[in-house]
Amino acid sequence: MTNKMSEVKDNDSSSRSTIIRENVNSSRDDIGQRKFVTLSPSGEREVVNDERAKEIVTEWKTFLEGDDGTMKVVNKVTLSNKSYTAGAAEIVGDFISKNCASSIKVAILADVIAGRMEQEGLQVLQILSDSLKHAELVELDLSDNAMGSKGIRACHSVLGGQRSSLERLTLCNNGLSEYSMAEVADILLQGSEDMDEDCICERLTKIHFYNNMSGNKGCEAFARILSKTNHRLIDVRYSGTRAGREGSTILASALDNPNMKNLQRLDLADNSFGAQGAQLLSRALFGCRHLQYLNLRDCVLDNDAIQSISHALFGSDGSSESLQHLDVSGNEITARGARALSELLEEMVNLRVFHAEENEMTSRGIQYLAPLLPPSLQELKLGFNECGTLGAQALIQHISITQQYTNLHTLHLDGNSFLPEIVQKLQDAFGDKLVEMEDNDDENDFDDDLSDTEEDDVSQTDDLVKALAGVKINESQLC
Repeated sequence: MTNKMSEVKDNDSSSRSTIIRENVNSSRDDIGQRKFVTLSPSGEREVVNDERAKEIVTEWKTFLEGDDGTMKVVNKVTLSNKSYTAGAAEIVGDFISKNCASSIKVAILADVIAGRMEQEGLQVLQILSDSLKHAELVELDLSDNAMGSKGIRACHSVLGGQRSSLERLTLCNNGLSEYSMAEVADILLQGSEDMDEDCICERLTKIHFYNNMSGNKGCEAFARILSKTNHRLIDVRYSGTRAGREGSTILASALDNPNMKNLQRLDLADNSFGAQGAQLLSRALFGCRHLQYLNLRDCVLDNDAIQSISHALFGSDGSSESLQHLDVSGNEITARGARALSELLEEMVNLRVFHAEENEMTSRGIQYLAPLLPPSLQELKLGFNECGTLGAQALIQHISITQQYTNLHTLHLDGNSFLPEIVQKLQDAFGDKLVEMEDNDDENDFDDDLSDTEEDDVSQTDDLVKALAGVKINESQLC
């Protein structure tokens, strides 16, 4: 909440009047005689002071009354991308609480205190939160506010006041420490031991925590939250939270829960699972037949871990067909791991996005992947993989020449080592689909150092490949 927060600038007021209606009325549905609308301040990013706040509420009042005499009903308010002074928050909050809080279902309060000093920032958060404490919110986003424990307490009225309604919660880039995460968990779990009271966790369908500083203890708090969720939960993001091996293992264990089987989106990027965590994660993924999005980027996953996860996804009845986005970038995958991935990819008939950059697959690994990539692919990232001529030739042969990949629009191969003539062949084959290769080493070919030991390593996966090729897997096999 200090000057480390991003700065915002005042806008020229003369440009506002032309976009008031467009921005205030950003989405509207007519249901019978009721017109449901979204309220958001007009204009670009700016500091909102008292004078500007009065302009905003005047715009809102005029808009809600309308020209036809029918009062519009607000079901969403978006206050993001502005920085409010305490006085401005009072004016905006007062209008919301008196005119539309009872009908609002979605509140986006992300990035509302940029550049404010701590004391004023906390005031703004509390004022805006209090304006919605009697709402029955279904969705709440408080991201991009430097909160910490004091911020959580300032937002308690809106966080804890939605126990009978809240279903979707986003707290990303809030600087939440392990103590802050524990406080969030306490709020979300309030009433969980009382059969006569609602618990927010039991209603959640979406919960996003990204880029906080909660570490291992934060994983413990998040595990407490997950323990009280149920089959309604379909979207989980817990990534970039500075968790080590201990915390990541706790997280993976918490996900190994029958109530997680309806997950559609799972983002666990930048955790440190290692061998034990990967085994637990594999158990969690087994049976997630509805999973569409899986992000395991930068998760310290080696070949054995990737084999186990591929094994689980393949054995989970339906998940290999439902997956549309898979990211395993930034791990420790060599050709052997690529071989296991390739057999899984062959079954992913609806996969649209596959990211596996920043690994050590070499051309040998790319040779395994290329012929089994699903034609449904729209985006493929294999950059920074120690790939050379042989890998490039495999991609050209199996993707470009076969002409089966008509959906592909982005191919990222930067950070490898392709000689100039190979770069030209890639450009001829893929045209505009090939992302510019600014970090390509065109003076060397990684394949010059490609050893036969890669083949020996890959042979170790033969039993797994046979299993993936047609054997149904029992959960006990993942132990």
